[in-house]
Amino acid sequence: MPSDSFEAFEDEISLLNFGLQEDLSIKNSEVEYYQFMSQICEEYDLESALQQDPIFLFIDWMYFLHHEWSCDMAERWCDMEKHREYVERVCDYYDAMTGLYLKYGGATLQASQFSHSRRDTAKATNLYLASRAGIQPGHRILDCGCGVCGPSIDIARQIPDVQIDAITLSEVQAKIAKNSIRQARLSSRIQIYRGDYHDLPFSDSSFDVVFFFESTGYAYNRQRLFGEVFRVLHFGGRLYIKDVYFASKEGVSKKEKREMVEFDRIYAQQTPTLEENTSAISQASFEDIYFFKLAGFTAERFSQHMITYKNGQPVLTEFGKYHFYPFKYLSLIFGEITARKPD
Repeated sequence: MPSDSFEAFEDEISLLNFGLQEDLSIKNSEVEYYQFMSQICEEYDLESALQQDPIFLFIDWMYFLHHEWSCDMAERWCDMEKHREYVERVCDYYDAMTGLYLKYGGATLQASQFSHSRRDTAKATNLYLASRAGIQPGHRILDCGCGVCGPSIDIARQIPDVQIDAITLSEVQAKIAKNSIRQARLSSRIQIYRGDYHDLPFSDSSFDVVFFFESTGYAYNRQRLFGEVFRVLHFGGRLYIKDVYFASKEGVSKKEKREMVEFDRIYAQQTPTLEENTSAISQASFEDIYFFKLAGFTAERFSQHMITYKNGQPVLTEFGKYHFYPFKYLSLIFGEITARKPD
């Protein structure tokens, strides 16, 4: 890095040393500070310099001195930077596609639901999953990867006195969710946040239940994710996951592997196996970990959103033009995981 750039960098960082209460002063959250450091790195070309010990230690020292954060905070920031391109791809996908999900499938953005022959399939699915998660009246709940809050709205309407915090990466989804919550007159019971669920903006031991309805496929660091979930759960609190999984990643044919890559490309995912999720959950110190294949769930309704008929001939819908692929070898399963934070 040129010396004049480094001097400018030192000058800007020095604002923190003097404790100025301006836009470079003490930040109110980890995410704000991560964003601040990202801006500094881009402006002064520190991307490669971060790999050098002096700079890394200096930044870590700044964290400790001004924010009383542990060295782990520097690692978290570097982890976020490492995966920033992927996070932006997920945001771009949902910012672009949420309107089509709503148009063709409604506010519950889940591929696998109860049999399509049911009336109000989405609501029936969401309330069944809430019962599986153990949600009770009066619970405080965290909806991780909430989409436009279709499930949270169904749950809040059905179960008295639950308080729900919901988090999504997508700015578009957050705006739609906020409007839907207001229209449902649930603003006092559901709060929407835009952010990365690997770094949750909540205090320790805040929630009775944390759930993921088809959203762990976007995790770029499963150990960190479930470590955060463990942190924000009450002692004895429950984790519940319902998701779409690859049946296996071991011993698969080249043709299936190509289709796994294509599936992740289409949906901007990093799809796990059940075993990958349960292993990361176990490493986060959860107990009573159980996983099951879901019976009575189908993706038929989701598939129907991709095709319509004109003059008796099948044609792709707007949704299908982006998502349709003639998978022949891909093996998916619908599964759930439950776990408990020890008392």
